[in-house]
This record gives sequence, C-alpha cells and structure tokens, in this order.
Amino acid sequence: MRALTSTIPIVVISGFDLVEAGLANSLAHPGGNVTGMTSPGVDVDGKRLELLRELVPKATQISVLADAGSPISIPRIAAIEALARPLGMRVASRPVSAAGEFDGTFAASAADHDQAMLVQNSPLASENQPRIVALAAQYRLPAVYDNRGFVELGGLLFYGQDWRENFERAAVLVDKILKGAKPADLPVEQPTRFELVVDLKTASALGVTVPPSILARADEVIE
Repeated sequence: MRALTSTIPIVVISGFDLVEAGLANSLAHPGGNVTGMTSPGVDVDGKRLELLRELVPKATQISVLADAGSPISIPRIAAIEALARPLGMRVASRPVSAAGEFDGTFAASAADHDQAMLVQNSPLASENQPRIVALAAQYRLPAVYDNRGFVELGGLLFYGQDWRENFERAAVLVDKILKGAKPADLPVEQPTRFELVVDLKTASALGVTVPPSILARADEVIE
C-alpha cells in the first residue's frame, strides 16, 4: 500500500517493526503517511519459551512452526534459538509454505523427538487453526501459541497481546486523522495488554501438569 501512495494515510493494525521495514522514521515521529500499532515480537517469544519450560521442564528439544512465506516468521527463529540456548533447549525450525504440509511437518517433528512446540501466528496458521490443534493432540505435542484462537479450539496455552487493543487503538488513530491529525505526527503505539490462557483439559490429555505458577498468572483457565 505504501508503494501505491505516499499521501493517503495508512493505519497499521499489526506490524512487527515499522521502522525496520522503512515505513516510519521512528516510533515517536513516523514522519510519513504510515502510523499504527507495532507488535512486541521477540520479547514475547522469550516469555513463551519460559512458559514452555515451566510446562515441560525436561524438554531439551523444541520445534518452531513457522510460515515459510512470511517475512516476519523466519527471521524470528534465529532470535528464538538464542533465547532458548540459556534454557538448555535446542530449536528445530519447522517451516510450512502450504496447508498440505502440516501433516508431514508434525510427523517429522515426532520422528525427530521434539518435546514441545511454539506455533507462530501467520495468515497460513490462522487459516488452519483446527488442523494444527488436532495434529498437536494427535502427536501429543505440548504447544504454546501466539494467537488466542488456537486455545479456544483446544490448544494448550496462549500467551500474547490482547489483539482487541490493536483494533481499538487503530480506531482512535483513524478518528484523529479524520479530525485533521497527520500520520507523520502520530506516534506508532505498542501494545500494553497481554493475556495468558491455558486449557486444563488439553493439559490432562497430553499428560502435562500445569504448575501453580502458571495458574496463578493466567487470565483465563479453561476446565
């Protein structure tokens, strides 16, 4: 969209780093026609790894399910590997480029004895939430997701931003622009609300004991 216009205001609902992408000069002063919400990215990946360590304390090898076609997902894997190393975990990258590859990817993960999985959100993953949750159950693979929808379908645990905040704040930015504000002067905002949701039925089916430390922090516990 930015390639098509440098004058029509563009409000981004979710973008990992608008500055790195060249869409904004800085978070405080975007300087162009693009503003909106940015996502926390690697910082939250670190929290998910810590939660995975609490859920599966003996895990030494985990996998990361990523969208091979996403400019965001694949670069995050190297950062996740660096974060996992001090926790004593190796990371196996499991890139998927089409819906038909999920079955084979989970089978490969099981064959390689991955003990847990981080599932990155992407358009491809979102479109295939029921299949991903079913495969995690089939292969008894504890998974932490960065989209709440997975846990609503029976996934084990979600930790991430409350996406409703992004839409709410985007609407506020649009309102300001319609009242005369310029995107160049509207700071790019970062999320402030995060959620932790855990499904105890799924944990029981997987043979995972959810520790009290997670239950005490959970915003919602599905029983």
